[in-house]
Amino acid sequence: MFDLIIGGVAVALCMVLVFRLGKKLGIEDKKTFLGIAFLLKVLAGIVLTLIYTYYYPNRILADTFRYFDDSAHLHQLLLTNPKDYFLVMLGIKSEVREGIPALENMNNWFPALRSPLYNDNRTVIRINAVIRWFSLGSYYVHLVFFGFMGFVGQLYMYKAFRKYFVNKQTLLALFIFLIPSVVFWTSGNLKEGPLFLAFGYLLFRMEKIMRTGWKRIDFVTVILLFLFLFHMKFYVGLMLIPVFSFYWCVQKWNRIKRWKLVLINYGFYFLIANAWHFIRFKWSLFTVFKWKKKDFQGLANVMESKSLMRTYELEDNAFSFLLNIPQGLVNTLFRPLIWEAYTSLIFLNVIENIGVLIFIGFCVYFRSKERISNIAYCFIVYALSLIVIVGMVTPILGSLVRYKVPALPFLMLFFLSILDLEKVKRRFKFLNKIS
Repeated sequence: MFDLIIGGVAVALCMVLVFRLGKKLGIEDKKTFLGIAFLLKVLAGIVLTLIYTYYYPNRILADTFRYFDDSAHLHQLLLTNPKDYFLVMLGIKSEVREGIPALENMNNWFPALRSPLYNDNRTVIRINAVIRWFSLGSYYVHLVFFGFMGFVGQLYMYKAFRKYFVNKQTLLALFIFLIPSVVFWTSGNLKEGPLFLAFGYLLFRMEKIMRTGWKRIDFVTVILLFLFLFHMKFYVGLMLIPVFSFYWCVQKWNRIKRWKLVLINYGFYFLIANAWHFIRFKWSLFTVFKWKKKDFQGLANVMESKSLMRTYELEDNAFSFLLNIPQGLVNTLFRPLIWEAYTSLIFLNVIENIGVLIFIGFCVYFRSKERISNIAYCFIVYALSLIVIVGMVTPILGSLVRYKVPALPFLMLFFLSILDLEKVKRRFKFLNKIS
């Protein structure tokens, strides 16, 4: 009962903050929609909790619980040794096992699998530890605030792109706030909530910078946001860099065909990645992707996962990376296939995939004859970049449906941008009220 009461207070508080932020961003016309969308996110968080409770009885293996549970040890350190607590929170004593039992008692602070990348589990544990300052130890308060973080990121994303969809703002809101898998995975005590917060605010900030120019504070903010994205899911931040440079190139050399600029831009980064591969082999992207995939395969074998896909081997060289691009694209766009749905959750993702493909076909059929906008090009190149990386590195269906979440809104927004709504309204008269 205590959890329900304090959780309800957290929902009410976050709802007020959502409305205030919506007003500040100038989107108060969507107040009712935002309220419903946020409540749906809270409901999705409860459903996610129930799924993890009954399908993962071992809390150590359940993502939505394990970071919350580990943060209790870190919070206890605040009460017993505040100095060490703040040193750990700042990353100064993150690797010290001796003398700080709180770190040794956690199950997810020290990575069990090999990775040359930053251990992003610690970021989520730290966020949970901060929320414990006022949550009174209630899991549902943490759940609500993680969902709130993801929702705020989506608010900023909506504001950043709203002006590019003048006559399609209702559909824009649907594809940013209500894609089922995005709602589900950003509603739990998981990495996706803070990720979307930083992601959405970065896009909002960069869109504003493109219009008004750089200020000194912008450099600091953008760098910090990028660093945070790299810590949470490095590929989400990394793939933004060529997109921003592509947009800059399009604005500067608008006489060059954009497909040529795409090839030049991404070819440039590919050459840099290839050169870096020989300079620092251990930190090469090709090496990172290879071992990330092997980590997934090792985890699947240990857990005896039923969703391990048979895929081509990914080696640590540029040629293997290029060969795996088609496989990555197909895996993310089309899988899981209907006969691969071994759980109801995977089956729901199958339904979502079918819906996405139907929408893509619908938009292509009713496409506009107008020139594709520069921002739409950015949507599709970013979406495809993430789709390829996720598909080639993630051989587990259960992880694939979660890791592709950041790509889905951009894939949908590209096809929404080429949709000729007037053609649709002429064909389907009852849709004339869509705006």
